[in-house]
Amino acid sequence: SYNQLAWFDNSAYGSGTTDYIEIDDDATLDVGTGDFSVSACFYMHTVNTGLNHFIFRKGGAGGAGYGAIVTSVGAISCNIQGDSGSNQWIASSTGLISAGKWYHVVFSYDRSGDVYCYLNGSQITSNNFTSAKDIAGNNGSADNSAKFFIGASGSTSEGFAGAITEVALFKGAGSLLTLAHAQELYNDGKALDATTHSQKAYLTGYWRNDGLAAWQDRST
Repeated sequence: SYNQLAWFDNSAYGSGTTDYIEIDDDATLDVGTGDFSVSACFYMHTVNTGLNHFIFRKGGAGGAGYGAIVTSVGAISCNIQGDSGSNQWIASSTGLISAGKWYHVVFSYDRSGDVYCYLNGSQITSNNFTSAKDIAGNNGSADNSAKFFIGASGSTSEGFAGAITEVALFKGAGSLLTLAHAQELYNDGKALDATTHSQKAYLTGYWRNDGLAAWQDRST
């Protein structure tokens, strides 16, 4: 029953607070210079003009790290920055994400090539994901000492308006998820338990929304 899920909100939506999940810095959440992928499931009750809505963030956006947002115009966008690279955002066309719908997204970062985005089991081929998705120049280490946030960019800013039901991080030599891998996770709209995924050996962080319970890392 989805009415038991924890909901994120933001002061901009009248709650007076920013709700988020905060995970302490850990080496397993750093991706170095290697390939990695992140998947997430989410539902938005509002796409607010003038605000970005962070799905997850581990540094980046001005320092080494990575993250992903739904923009104020309904684009899905991800970030990568190496310690010797520039702050690089890659976004879909606007209006792709709407309030009142469920989405499953996979960002697959090929650090020597491109970043790919798969939404609800299909590859996005619009806007920067076709014209400027090359991230090979951003090949420095993305390691950082920042905490990993789900549902906000930090403790007081750019909160997510809705529910995020899970976030999974894959890293290592076999972690570059393909369209087939994304479809396996999407599982025809009922998100697969990532600990049973064919690439589970590369699963290094996995959190699922249990409503009022604490979020636990279910990866091994």
